[in-house]
Amino acid sequence: MRITEAIPFRIWRIDENIVRPAEGIVRITHLSENAAKIFSLAKITVREEIRMELQDDSLSGASGELFAKIISVSEDQDHCEGTVRFTFVSPGLRRLFRPVARGEAVSSQLRAAKDCQCERSEAISAFKR
Repeated sequence: MRITEAIPFRIWRIDENIVRPAEGIVRITHLSENAAKIFSLAKITVREEIRMELQDDSLSGASGELFAKIISVSEDQDHCEGTVRFTFVSPGLRRLFRPVARGEAVSSQLRAAKDCQCERSEAISAFKR
C-alpha cells in the first residue's frame, strides 16, 4: 500500500556478516506487513542484504531498526527504486508499520507513540516517588 508520508531510513550494507555504512538515506514509499518499496539516490542491487534505521528527528515517537533483503530493483538516471522483504523488524517499528500499512497516516501514529511514551515516563516517575 502506498503511504502518504515517505519514511526516511539510514541504510547499511551487509556483506559476509560485516555491516558497512552506505551513502545517503532511503525512503519507504509503499509498505506491507512483510515488505516495502524503497526510493534511493544511492545505487542498490538485487539480493543485497541491508540494515535500515529510522532517520528523522521529528519521528522521535518511534525508533528501531530492520533488516531486509532487496528482491527487485529498477534504476533510473538519478535514483533507484527497490522492493525489500523484511527479515527482521524491531518491535518499535512493527508498532509503527502495522497501522501505516492499513492506511493510517505516519504522523498520527507517531503522535500516538509519543503520547504513550510520555504516559509511561510519567507513570515510572510517579512510581519512583
